[in-house]
Amino acid sequence: MQQLKSIKVPVGYACLSVSLFLYVAIFSLPFVELSTTNKVATGSVLYGASYIFMFAGFGFLGREFVDKLKGKWQSFRSRKSSIES
Repeated sequence: MQQLKSIKVPVGYACLSVSLFLYVAIFSLPFVELSTTNKVATGSVLYGASYIFMFAGFGFLGREFVDKLKGKWQSFRSRKSSIES
């Protein structure tokens, strides 16, 4: 079981890295020589694949990682709203 847990973390981070790469690749589409319909189709596929890899990465990293990420996001938002007040 420990072996499986140690493999899940690097796979989770790899999935998140692939997700980030696919999402950033969408912004390179205006510079690619394709027709507009092909660019839209490619962008849609990249966006969908990015989300699939993102949720797969969160699944591999587990609930603790997602809770830690939520906590950081909420503390950032509460700090920002207290500064604006």
